[in-house]
Amino acid sequence: LTLPAIQAAREVWVVAAGEEKSGAVRLALSHSGPVQVPSAGARGRGRTLFLLDRAAAGKIPPELGRAASP
Repeated sequence: LTLPAIQAAREVWVVAAGEEKSGAVRLALSHSGPVQVPSAGARGRGRTLFLLDRAAAGKIPPELGRAASP
């Protein structure tokens, strides 16, 4: 899919696992541009949901996200 096609979706889910993805996840949630971090441009019209394991979420500062489960 192209970025415009993803952005046209009502809802987008971004799935990431592993410590090696934690930096990219942090940048995507920090509203970096999609040129630097392609996942930063993956935003749905209504909702964007990041589904992460603990390792991928490891570098997210508390002010950038909230955990749905312990």
